[in-house]
Amino acid sequence: GTHADLMRSAYFSGNALGPQHYVESPFQVIWSLGLLLLMAFIGQQAARSARLPGIVGWLVAGLILGPSGLQLVDTASSPAWKLLYNLAAVWVGFQVGLTTPSSRQGGRLPLLLGFSTLATFVLAVAGAALVGGLSVWLALLFGALTCLWDPFTVWANPRGSKTPLVLSSVGCGLSLVLLSAVLTLLWSQDHLPVEAIYLLGSIWLPLLGGALSAELLWRIKVFHTFGDTFLAVIWGTFFLAGLVLAHLHWLALPFGWSAGLVLALHKDQVRPVQQALQPTRPIAPMVLFAFLGATIDIGPLLSATAVSGQILLATTVALALVRGLGPAIWYPLTLGDRSWHRRLGWLLMPGGALFFELLFEPVRGLSNLIGPQQLDLFRQVVLGQILVHGLFFPALAVFMWTFPVAILRRTPPEG
Repeated sequence: GTHADLMRSAYFSGNALGPQHYVESPFQVIWSLGLLLLMAFIGQQAARSARLPGIVGWLVAGLILGPSGLQLVDTASSPAWKLLYNLAAVWVGFQVGLTTPSSRQGGRLPLLLGFSTLATFVLAVAGAALVGGLSVWLALLFGALTCLWDPFTVWANPRGSKTPLVLSSVGCGLSLVLLSAVLTLLWSQDHLPVEAIYLLGSIWLPLLGGALSAELLWRIKVFHTFGDTFLAVIWGTFFLAGLVLAHLHWLALPFGWSAGLVLALHKDQVRPVQQALQPTRPIAPMVLFAFLGATIDIGPLLSATAVSGQILLATTVALALVRGLGPAIWYPLTLGDRSWHRRLGWLLMPGGALFFELLFEPVRGLSNLIGPQQLDLFRQVVLGQILVHGLFFPALAVFMWTFPVAILRRTPPEG
């Protein structure tokens, strides 16, 4: 073929010799981003027409354009993509923390959510070890991942009440503590390398940095003056945070989340900030989840073994039993919304955004902790979990939310 064809082939395969290595230009990044946003919008409209949440359309759009589909978008081709992702992730995390209202249940709420998280962890570990035949240490790692809560996906698919966001936010903190404890235990027993501690730093240091940044901006009264200066400072902070997080290889969602939570403590500043950012609210999750889909390569799933399928099924069932079916039988976490608490758990299932950041961080991600013998199995299961959390669970939540209502409407009145 032509020289351009050869360069493009080298770009998609990731293999080139010497100076002929294809590097995507900034204009190509802009073109690809525009194409991704256009396809994500089309996917969103199609999903809504099918009465599915917008996140399904965003993910499918990314899958179509990324390495799993037409290969028109390569998010690994330029550092600009990482910066764009970090900017969207900080943006989403900040608004999730800012939107999360306070709970009136006091210490009862963390206790109940801790029990739910621990029950999911135990069942997932047992399923991965007994059904999949994994070693105890690898089963512990899969269990800690399975019980992660993800307020970011819940926020991207709001429905009815803020109760799911409250529960998922508190549960996210508890599940991160559990994941940290498991990583520390496995490292201390020489099952994981020292990179496990680096991963912990990439989670908790952004949480601390985001909290300190928000408190500093509040103390210098940035949030007291609303207008062009305020928006410039906010976007400048997001952009700078994205640059620093990309350079340090830290996770972006925790940074924005903790910043929003700290600002939410200063209740007089919450509503003006929300109103200022409201016009741009739909864009960030669209970019975030379309990027997620465009990064995932489902190739390993096509060659998945029976063992990986069994582990994925066991961990999914454990999550569905505790967090989905459990509330239909007994779930005291209604926070005053008793009219729909039997369907509450299905809104709390998704965890794809945190899974994605933990797996696809190239330097400090989870994939760097696993030896070559278990890496293929690990990738297959976690990729499957991301797709299940991002595609299946949101669609299931909508179905479980609307199905009982549809039945009631079709039931003829007595007499």
